[in-house]
Amino acid sequence: PYAPAVRAEPALDLLGDGGGAPRTAAEPSGGAACGGRATLLAVVGGKMSEGINFADELGRCVVMVGLPYPNLRDPELVERMAFLNARQAANAKARATLNSDGGGGGGGGLATAAQRYYEGLCMRAVNQSIGRVIRHAADYAAIVLLDARYEQPRVQSKLPAWIRQSLGARKSAAAAAVAMREFFHERSRGGDCLAR
Repeated sequence: PYAPAVRAEPALDLLGDGGGAPRTAAEPSGGAACGGRATLLAVVGGKMSEGINFADELGRCVVMVGLPYPNLRDPELVERMAFLNARQAANAKARATLNSDGGGGGGGGLATAAQRYYEGLCMRAVNQSIGRVIRHAADYAAIVLLDARYEQPRVQSKLPAWIRQSLGARKSAAAAAVAMREFFHERSRGGDCLAR
């Protein structure tokens, strides 16, 4: 059987508390429940995406790599998007008839109904993933959005306001690590820091 080669790299100490001797991926940490550290990797939309809490010390960081758009070849999605576009076209035709008779009316947005629906599915998945670790008002976690598209106002507008107010772009991994260390250091002192 095929067994991929694994090369253990020393872990970054982003919490800034030393955490004892550096451990590598090959050395188990004992898990978060035992006072250690653990890393969970999951696919958006997989088994870890809904209904599981990682509140408080069980989860302190979510890293979203890319935007989790659904598969455009999914037959159910194709049909739903076709229906939304057909309904939007019928509504636009009805508005045009009203406008030609001197009635009211207004134009739709630049995106089609199907495009808005498709993007909404993606951003709902992002928000649900973030919500796995932030479960109540006093809970906190670092949220790392790794994709330049998160800087677009259209995408940011679909994030909750409490996340939008604390967004800050970092141009390097080192700058992001410094911001995360400051965030966790402030939280460990009991502050209500929003790292920008």
